[in-house]
Amino acid sequence: MMTRKHTKLRHSRRGMALLFVVSLILFITLLGASFVVVSQQFATSAKNRTRIQATGDNGRVLTERAFYDLVREPPLTNVDSPLRGHSILGDIYGYGLRGTVTAGSFVALPTGNGRIGFTLTGTVRILDGAAFPLSITDDVYNGLVLTFVTGDAKGTSVRIVDYDGTTNTFAIQPQWTDGAVNPFVAGGPTVDSRVIINGRAYFGWGAGGVNVGVNKLADAAMLPRRMADGLLPDGTPITTFPANSDIVGYASTGVHESYDALDFQNMYLAAWDDINGNGVVEPGEIIASFNRSNLFTYLDANFLADDRKKYANFRPRTSTYSSAALPVDTANGWPNPNEPLDIDNDGDGIVDSIWMDLDYPIQTDIDGRRYKPLVAYLVMDMDGRFNVNAHGDFYDLDVIINSTGLPGNDGLLDRLTVPRTLLGNISSMGNGLPHGQYVGPAEITMAPLLGTGTAYGSLIATRYGADQKPGRADFRDAWHTYD
Repeated sequence: MMTRKHTKLRHSRRGMALLFVVSLILFITLLGASFVVVSQQFATSAKNRTRIQATGDNGRVLTERAFYDLVREPPLTNVDSPLRGHSILGDIYGYGLRGTVTAGSFVALPTGNGRIGFTLTGTVRILDGAAFPLSITDDVYNGLVLTFVTGDAKGTSVRIVDYDGTTNTFAIQPQWTDGAVNPFVAGGPTVDSRVIINGRAYFGWGAGGVNVGVNKLADAAMLPRRMADGLLPDGTPITTFPANSDIVGYASTGVHESYDALDFQNMYLAAWDDINGNGVVEPGEIIASFNRSNLFTYLDANFLADDRKKYANFRPRTSTYSSAALPVDTANGWPNPNEPLDIDNDGDGIVDSIWMDLDYPIQTDIDGRRYKPLVAYLVMDMDGRFNVNAHGDFYDLDVIINSTGLPGNDGLLDRLTVPRTLLGNISSMGNGLPHGQYVGPAEITMAPLLGTGTAYGSLIATRYGADQKPGRADFRDAWHTYD
């Protein structure tokens, strides 16, 4: 016979089982919901990544390409790039030679000192790919930079230290740091070793080609945008001024002229022209990279019969793009370099650069919008400026702190004005003066700019640290070898 107590226990067990089953169902439901939410998030992320990869919308890749195109120049065969004939390395070295190391020609030269000799085959000019017979004159290539672009020594750059014109043998003397693998130890690179030999630095006449019969550059020097002729605003092909896409004739006289200045030989340079003379950068005082309004104005005034002025203009035509950020085209359909600049690259609130179309492919962002990448360069020459990481030294501090410590002079001012020829005869001036001709980095003082107060002293003291020597404090670096 079941008692009331037993009946209560059975009902209690049934309630616990029901509660367990409901809790289990709820747990499974929550787990499923969580799985669905996480799966949707992963699916969304995967779709976004797929869309980015499919569309090629990668700002970093485009930025790096724009940088390297300016430094190294795009392929000369790309007639749609305005950078042809304009690169920083090209402005230094011009266009050199390309060739392949003759198989098995690496030999250790009897002169010793780690010199290695070899010969080249298939040498051609980089500018046009034409065959280039090597010179029969000894030492003609000495000092040029030779770079291995393939093979075991890929990425290695060395100087040519000797050249034998009779055997066309080049000699190099590679230097290797501790721990680095020397690919020349076992007879040198032997597999597909192609090399590039740079031109001699700053050795060209300037771009433009030769004006036949006259010892000067041709008029093409004033037409720096070496692109395909393109179309007139009405769609008619331009034929009035032929062959501006001819990079060979333009660069044949050497784009690596012996100077750097703000002209049409150095289109990548920008500068600040202090028109108002107040030492403050103001609107209208920046001459932008790849924008020479004076050249455009000259061509517009003197060559009305043809369309040459478009070759002095690196801005894209506004009619080609739907963007209010570009300047208004002139009456003939080409953008006007005299229009205000487009972009503030250095963030000082003053526009300093123009948009350029470098012929990069159309991109599509993750929202499906198609756009054309444009680039704005700002390249400033840093020559003639103080380098706070190199100029000045502790000799400056000694003179500043002990402004009357040098007999017979007024400290820093006299130190700057005493001719170098007299310093060796004034032994009483002691160690407060540097040695040299006042042209080395450490011999250039920043005191006239920063003053002789604590600001300059703090800068120098912070740079050199407690041991007053370059490099890591209390570490026996190269500096200590001169102690």
